[in-house]
Amino acid sequence: MMGDVVSIILALLSALIAGSAAAITFMKTARAIRAKHRFHLILKYQASRDAKVASLLEQMSSTNPAEGVEMERLIATLEKQIYLLSKEDRRFIEEGLHQRSREGVSRYIREVAI
Repeated sequence: MMGDVVSIILALLSALIAGSAAAITFMKTARAIRAKHRFHLILKYQASRDAKVASLLEQMSSTNPAEGVEMERLIATLEKQIYLLSKEDRRFIEEGLHQRSREGVSRYIREVAI
């Protein structure tokens, strides 16, 4: 009898912890998507005012932004534009730009440009 109560309590506790972890992951993902969208809007606004940024956006939205453009230079140029974002949004954008895989960074840059 006592073992059944303990196992029920442990099952409820593990479900609560799993639900909390899922909620935290969902909220972090939602904030990262929101940061990416805000950064895209800032880049579009900057592109309307600066031909260099407009050219950068055009290169970024190509099928492979790394072709013809040095990836590090592209990242450095993008990092110059994030000063208009909040600290939290900047952190998410920097995480996206500094992934370990080159393909991941390339995909992230393409998503920001589109």
